[in-house]
Amino acid sequence: MTDNGKIYVFQDEYSYSAATALSSIAWQNDNIELVGARSSLIGGYTLPAIAFKLPNSGIVFTLAISADLTGGKNNPYMDKVKVEIPEDIDTYIDKIMNFDQYSDEYLLNRDVLVKYVREN
Repeated sequence: MTDNGKIYVFQDEYSYSAATALSSIAWQNDNIELVGARSSLIGGYTLPAIAFKLPNSGIVFTLAISADLTGGKNNPYMDKVKVEIPEDIDTYIDKIMNFDQYSDEYLLNRDVLVKYVREN
Protein backbone atom coordinates (compact mmCIF):
# COMPACT_ATOMS: atom_id res chain seq x y z
CA MET A 1 0.00 0.00 0.00
CA THR A 2 1.20 3.54 -0.66
CA ASP A 3 0.43 6.95 0.79
CA ASN A 4 -2.37 7.53 -1.73
CA GLY A 5 -4.42 4.74 -0.11
CA LYS A 6 -4.30 2.40 -3.09
CA ILE A 7 -3.30 -1.23 -3.07
CA TYR A 8 -1.39 -2.28 -6.17
CA VAL A 9 -1.64 -5.79 -7.62
CA PHE A 10 0.92 -6.80 -10.23
CA GLN A 11 -0.07 -9.10 -13.08
CA ASP A 12 1.98 -10.49 -15.94
CA GLU A 13 1.16 -12.43 -19.06
CA TYR A 14 1.42 -15.72 -17.17
CA SER A 15 -1.18 -14.99 -14.45
CA TYR A 16 -4.05 -17.50 -14.25
CA SER A 17 -6.45 -19.33 -11.95
CA ALA A 18 -6.53 -18.02 -8.36
CA ALA A 19 -4.17 -15.16 -9.25
CA THR A 20 -6.61 -13.86 -11.86
CA ALA A 21 -9.40 -14.17 -9.33
CA LEU A 22 -7.47 -11.61 -7.28
CA SER A 23 -6.91 -9.58 -10.45
CA SER A 24 -10.66 -9.63 -11.09
CA ILE A 25 -11.30 -8.09 -7.68
CA ALA A 26 -8.65 -5.44 -8.34
CA TRP A 27 -10.22 -4.62 -11.70
CA GLN A 28 -13.58 -3.95 -10.04
CA ASN A 29 -12.41 -2.01 -6.97
CA ASP A 30 -11.44 1.67 -7.02
CA ASN A 31 -8.97 1.27 -4.14
CA ILE A 32 -7.01 -1.50 -5.84
CA GLU A 33 -5.02 -0.80 -9.00
CA LEU A 34 -4.09 -3.67 -11.30
CA VAL A 35 -0.77 -2.95 -13.00
CA GLY A 36 1.32 -4.86 -15.52
CA ALA A 37 0.53 -6.87 -18.62
CA ARG A 38 -2.58 -8.55 -19.94
CA SER A 39 -2.67 -12.20 -19.11
CA SER A 40 -2.21 -14.57 -22.01
CA LEU A 41 -4.32 -17.13 -20.12
CA ILE A 42 -8.03 -17.05 -19.38
CA GLY A 43 -8.73 -16.63 -15.68
CA GLY A 44 -11.04 -18.90 -13.84
CA TYR A 45 -12.34 -20.23 -10.60
CA THR A 46 -10.13 -21.84 -8.07
CA LEU A 47 -11.12 -24.86 -6.03
CA PRO A 48 -11.15 -24.95 -2.21
CA ALA A 49 -9.67 -21.94 -0.46
CA ILE A 50 -5.91 -21.76 -0.43
CA ALA A 51 -4.18 -20.09 2.54
CA PHE A 52 -1.31 -17.68 1.90
CA LYS A 53 0.98 -16.01 4.43
CA LEU A 54 2.74 -12.78 3.52
CA PRO A 55 6.41 -13.15 4.46
CA ASN A 56 7.05 -9.68 5.91
CA SER A 57 3.81 -8.83 7.70
CA GLY A 58 2.77 -12.38 8.57
CA ILE A 59 -0.78 -11.63 7.41
CA VAL A 60 -2.61 -14.83 6.48
CA PHE A 61 -5.43 -14.78 3.92
CA THR A 62 -7.33 -17.29 1.82
CA LEU A 63 -8.31 -17.07 -1.80
CA ALA A 64 -11.34 -19.09 -2.84
CA ILE A 65 -14.01 -19.41 -5.53
CA SER A 66 -16.02 -16.61 -3.93
CA ALA A 67 -13.15 -14.21 -4.67
CA ASP A 68 -13.67 -14.59 -8.42
CA LEU A 69 -16.15 -12.03 -9.70
CA THR A 70 -15.72 -13.21 -13.35
CA GLY A 71 -14.61 -9.85 -14.66
CA GLY A 72 -18.08 -8.59 -15.50
CA LYS A 73 -18.90 -7.04 -18.88
CA ASN A 74 -15.76 -4.89 -19.01
CA ASN A 75 -13.27 -7.69 -18.43
CA PRO A 76 -15.03 -11.02 -19.08
CA TYR A 77 -11.84 -13.04 -19.56
CA MET A 78 -10.07 -11.37 -16.64
CA ASP A 79 -7.07 -10.65 -18.82
CA LYS A 80 -6.95 -6.84 -18.68
CA VAL A 81 -5.10 -4.53 -16.32
CA LYS A 82 -6.08 -0.98 -15.34
CA VAL A 83 -2.57 0.32 -16.05
CA GLU A 84 -0.85 -1.55 -18.85
CA ILE A 85 2.93 -1.35 -18.74
CA PRO A 86 4.28 -3.09 -21.82
CA GLU A 87 7.76 -4.58 -21.93
CA ASP A 88 9.59 -4.51 -25.25
CA ILE A 89 11.72 -7.43 -26.36
CA ASP A 90 15.03 -5.63 -25.77
CA THR A 91 14.11 -4.85 -22.14
CA TYR A 92 12.95 -8.42 -21.59
CA ILE A 93 16.16 -9.93 -22.99
CA ASP A 94 18.30 -7.51 -20.95
CA LYS A 95 16.36 -8.45 -17.82
CA ILE A 96 16.67 -12.22 -18.19
CA MET A 97 20.27 -12.20 -19.42
CA ASN A 98 21.81 -9.63 -17.08
CA PHE A 99 19.81 -9.57 -13.85
CA ASP A 100 18.27 -11.72 -11.18
CA GLN A 101 14.74 -10.36 -11.63
CA TYR A 102 13.72 -11.69 -8.20
CA SER A 103 16.55 -10.01 -6.28
CA ASP A 104 15.93 -7.06 -3.98
CA GLU A 105 18.33 -4.97 -6.07
CA TYR A 106 16.39 -5.59 -9.28
CA LEU A 107 12.95 -5.16 -7.73
CA LEU A 108 13.85 -1.97 -5.89
CA ASN A 109 15.91 -0.30 -8.62
CA ARG A 110 14.89 -1.66 -12.03
CA ASP A 111 11.44 -3.28 -12.00
CA VAL A 112 9.09 -1.09 -14.07
CA LEU A 113 5.99 -2.07 -12.07
CA VAL A 114 7.57 -1.13 -8.75
CA LYS A 115 8.81 2.09 -10.36
CA TYR A 116 5.24 2.92 -11.45
CA VAL A 117 3.91 2.41 -7.91
CA ARG A 118 6.64 4.57 -6.40
CA GLU A 119 5.91 7.40 -8.84
CA ASN A 120 2.17 7.29 -8.24
